[in-house]
Amino acid sequence: MGRIGGAAVAVAVSLAACGRVGFDDHADARAGAHDSARAIDAARRPADGSGAGSATVAVVQIVCGAPGPGSNAFTLAVTAAAAADDLGVIAFEDDPPTALDSLTDDGSANWMKLGETQGNAGEVLYATPIPQATTTITLQVASEQDCACYYEVSGIDLSNPVDDADAGGGTATAGTLPGARVVTTAASDFVVAVADSAEDVEGIDPGNDFTEDSALETDGHAHLVTTASGIYQPVWDVPGGTYSTYSAAFRGR
Repeated sequence: MGRIGGAAVAVAVSLAACGRVGFDDHADARAGAHDSARAIDAARRPADGSGAGSATVAVVQIVCGAPGPGSNAFTLAVTAAAAADDLGVIAFEDDPPTALDSLTDDGSANWMKLGETQGNAGEVLYATPIPQATTTITLQVASEQDCACYYEVSGIDLSNPVDDADAGGGTATAGTLPGARVVTTAASDFVVAVADSAEDVEGIDPGNDFTEDSALETDGHAHLVTTASGIYQPVWDVPGGTYSTYSAAFRGR
């Protein structure tokens, strides 16, 4: 059975069953063409540029999904068994804004809720490590418009994984949505970001260093592997409207 605990940055949650987390009020796969899975060879530089210049931190696989019509649950099928010391991350987007009801997996992972966007329109969870036995991750959600991405990341300091995290929100101007900024301290970090907007998110703004991972339900999921300490911020293109975002940085070892 999984367990719940964690550092000060984690929000306390309660364990309901093996690998299952239930969240208090504060605290992928849609059928058919909406499924997406991407495996990235951690031993080489991915074609999208993530991991460039990094000898340790690398994205191993990304799986994104959303519920089918009329459904309030969906399953992300892990594409390959995780390495023994890899980080697992879930970036979840809620539309309309509601808390994630529950999270289950068949490997009994110890999922920790790191934080959420303003207005609870998205949240990030992580497991240190993701168990090698994990092959499926199931999310119970409030709406068929919700979506999530799962990331397996190698080279993270599992003893002290969270480098920084922040939430942001406001009204988009000049056609862009500025994501929450993170300040990293390690030589290399894995940064994940999620965005929700009253208008459709059109994708990462050209020239921004982040890689867009999914546009399911016209929301934003993106990541970046950094190669130096500094300030990092995703920027999406949107027609306008109000928005909320959340970004989290995980420290390389």
